[in-house]
Amino acid sequence: MAASRLAALFLPMWFALFSSRGVEGQVFPLDEYDTHVRNYLASLENLAFDIAVTNQTLDGEMRFEDDSSVVTMPGHFRVKTTTRIRDKDSVETRTEWELLRPDGFFLIRETPEGKHLLKEIDLSITSPLSLDPTPGIGVLLNPITNTQYPLIRLLRGGMRKTHVVNPTSFSKRAATSDTPYTLRVSNSINGNRSDAEIRLNERWLIKSSKLTSDNLELTRDIAYTEFGERLLPSRITIKRAGASGPGFVAEFRNYKAYQGSLPDFSLTQFGLPEPRGASSMYQAGSRWYLWLTGLALAALGIGAVLRWHAKKRAA
Repeated sequence: MAASRLAALFLPMWFALFSSRGVEGQVFPLDEYDTHVRNYLASLENLAFDIAVTNQTLDGEMRFEDDSSVVTMPGHFRVKTTTRIRDKDSVETRTEWELLRPDGFFLIRETPEGKHLLKEIDLSITSPLSLDPTPGIGVLLNPITNTQYPLIRLLRGGMRKTHVVNPTSFSKRAATSDTPYTLRVSNSINGNRSDAEIRLNERWLIKSSKLTSDNLELTRDIAYTEFGERLLPSRITIKRAGASGPGFVAEFRNYKAYQGSLPDFSLTQFGLPEPRGASSMYQAGSRWYLWLTGLALAALGIGAVLRWHAKKRAA
């Protein structure tokens, strides 16, 4: 529902898709960019924070408000999103949870009675780079994606045949610029033609972009904040020229360190069964850390015994 809503509002207009092939002059350094993408994903680990999103249809008749709470560990995301859909006469509210783990992606719907239903499961999705747009994780990944997909997937040629991309230039500015890298592309997406200019900051994260076609001009701006040595998004705006409303706005709040445990990312906490083959470490009562400690102590003990026997034989 969230993905289709984003598609209905912005994706038909936002065809800023990229490729490393065919750039005149300087060639887009794909391997270097890939490294920065991985660095950004690593910067998201062991965090807790909130995201507030407002969005609306182009005519302003319908407004969407998402309030998300996010916690992460290496390879793990858990996002709770409460969505309010407002029109002139009514307000609809729903709550969903996203779980992304090394063994799959799970979407859980929370009923008004507080029960939890498994709405979607895809064990082939084990990384944010494989995930289609979602109201939580999808917004968080905006610095390394266009509105729809991670840039690295597009740059690696992993898109549909209907997406024809012709990069026209890639340039570097002085290191003192806040957007030292600029990529320009022309696109034909499902027959819709557009041109885009994408500006990247010193960490190769999207700072701004502008898409134009015969009847469209769409801009995106991303502001960042420092959290220790990390550079994290603080505000994202996407707006269509001539639109009456503010468009899409996402604000990131309350960043703090998070030291959780694997059961925080389990299905059992929602009263749902774990998929077959899931690690017992996701079970809240498994006390997995005690097992790891026991194994480590056992290994030390075995090593001490072997050393004692070796010294005895040598004597």
